[in-house]
Amino acid sequence: MICDLSDPVEDGPSRMFFTKEYFARVQRLLEPNGVFVVQAGSVAPVDMQLHVRLINTLRSVFEHVASYTSFVPAFVTPWGFALARSEPIKLRPDVAAVDRLLAASLVDGGRDLVMFDGTTLLGMLQLPRHLRQAIGAGC
Repeated sequence: MICDLSDPVEDGPSRMFFTKEYFARVQRLLEPNGVFVVQAGSVAPVDMQLHVRLINTLRSVFEHVASYTSFVPAFVTPWGFALARSEPIKLRPDVAAVDRLLAASLVDGGRDLVMFDGTTLLGMLQLPRHLRQAIGAGC
C-alpha cells in the first residue's frame, strides 16, 4: 500500500492519515507479507523532526519499519520515506538480485530506468549518521 500525501501540518487535509490509529488500520488491511510505504517529509538536518516522529509512530504499530531517503529535485532537499511491515525489511539488498528482478519484471527489462537500479536502492536504505541518531533518540 502506498500513501503519497501532503505533509500532516496542523489543520491540514492529510493530518489524520499520519496517526497511530490510521497506521493500525493500514496494518489490519495489509496481507501478511504486505508492505506499507509513505512519504515522510524532509530529512534535511534542520527540518527532519516530522520524519523522525513519523518513523517512531510507525514503530509503535508495525514490527518492522525502515526509513529511506532520496533527493527530490522539485523539493530541493533530501526527502524521507518509510517502509513498514510485519516481516523483516532487508536493509542491504543484493544489488544483482534487484537488477535481475527489475529486468524480469519490467516490459523493457529495466533499460529505461535511468535513475534506479539495485545500487540506487542499496544507497537509499543507508541513512546518514545524523538521521540514524535522531530516529534512535526519538527526537
